Amino acid sequence: MGLDGTIPHEIGYLAEMTQLDLSRNRLTGHVPSRTSGGNTSRAVRPPYFAALSALLLSENRLGGPVPTDVGADAPRLARLDLDHNALTGPLPGSIFSLTGLTRLNLHRNSLTGTLSRDVGRLQKLRFLSLYDNQFDGTVPQELGGLSNLEGLYLDHNTLTGRCGEELCQNVKRAGGSLAHLVVDCTRVQCTCATECAAEV
Repeated sequence: MGLDGTIPHEIGYLAEMTQLDLSRNRLTGHVPSRTSGGNTSRAVRPPYFAALSALLLSENRLGGPVPTDVGADAPRLARLDLDHNALTGPLPGSIFSLTGLTRLNLHRNSLTGTLSRDVGRLQKLRFLSLYDNQFDGTVPQELGGLSNLEGLYLDHNTLTGRCGEELCQNVKRAGGSLAHLVVDCTRVQCTCATECAAEV
């Protein structure tokens, strides 16, 4: 597609919409959320993205932080793709309340801060892609509790620490489901990584 401009706030009130795919455009502005339209009162607004299972906004020019209420009214949300944009700031803690997520793609932005231990709440995650951001701090050991993970991409950040025994037990060659575990091995001790990303 070749869409430009901003995403209209009202799109979230399409009550029967189950998937919104606006990937690979030239869209600017912010990630749509209940409060992105400037009205924070739930009393005068219906649920936002109420039936949505997939919000796909990859490869645009969206900026600003990830909204604190992204997906808050979307209990069926299973896939959130915000990669290849210009998002900044830390991840809001509320994103770890989206416990139905199976895919969370946030790579190639300018996200900062540490990775919360609350990531361990996302028990259904199969793919978590955070590479090429500016995350720092240590790799949370709670990632080892995500037994459904098939792909985990943490490279090209400034994360340190170690992968941990529990995470390594999830790697496919050890009998688990994790086929792709990519880290910066010069910063993160990870004997079970399937790929050590090159520093650039």
